[in-house]
Amino acid sequence: MKKEKRIVIKVGTSIITSSSGPFETLYLSEIVGDLCKVKEGREIILVSSGAIGAGMKVLGMADYPNILSVKQATAAVGQSRLMHIYEELFARYNQPIAQVLLTHRELRNRKERLNILNTFSTLFSFSVIPIVNENDAVATEELIFSDNDALASHLASLLAADLLILLTDENGLYKIDQDGNRYELIREVCEITKEMDGWVRDIEGKISRGGMKAKLSAVKLALDSGIKTVIASGKKKGIISEIIGGERVGTVFLPK
Repeated sequence: MKKEKRIVIKVGTSIITSSSGPFETLYLSEIVGDLCKVKEGREIILVSSGAIGAGMKVLGMADYPNILSVKQATAAVGQSRLMHIYEELFARYNQPIAQVLLTHRELRNRKERLNILNTFSTLFSFSVIPIVNENDAVATEELIFSDNDALASHLASLLAADLLILLTDENGLYKIDQDGNRYELIREVCEITKEMDGWVRDIEGKISRGGMKAKLSAVKLALDSGIKTVIASGKKKGIISEIIGGERVGTVFLPK
């Protein structure tokens, strides 16, 4: 089995935040430990949501901000808190990390894309794990990604990643019946069909954007770039090790 050397892992807001505090550190701690366990001989990029969710908790906000300036301010408050938590968790494994904040602008411009590639290449040479998030604090409407699933997919394509892992609070993609009830977890997908599009819908929660529909759109982009993609539960202990080890977990999407 081919070793997947360059891997983009996206952690969703639903894994990071909780009703009791700014972060669900139990799951995040497990993910960081698992990530460091499999890092040897690999280049890992972690795309992390949670800045706005963290900022909402700090500022006592109940609903996801819709006004751009409020959203940006909330993200600015939350991003520093998010990175502080990551620094503490990765320090347990003596693993250096770096913060990288991006908007659509950097990925649209050829010169800036090359600069991103050079930056990541240098970080990898120092065995640093880049932690990437959308730069919500400065992005204008036309530069905003619809969600971090899209950001992760675009980044995986730019970096020619071997594998994209989307961690969420779901076990993967499910078939649904006419009443909208889930009845079967799909283990492997070789082609995304219109029927599958009908199985998913986007849900904008109190502290997050997107949903399984957004993930499916991100998967399509990754598959078009020839990147194997997995949607799985970030709440399952050892999930990253299992995916990389070829275990039958989550939903695996295989490029043609």
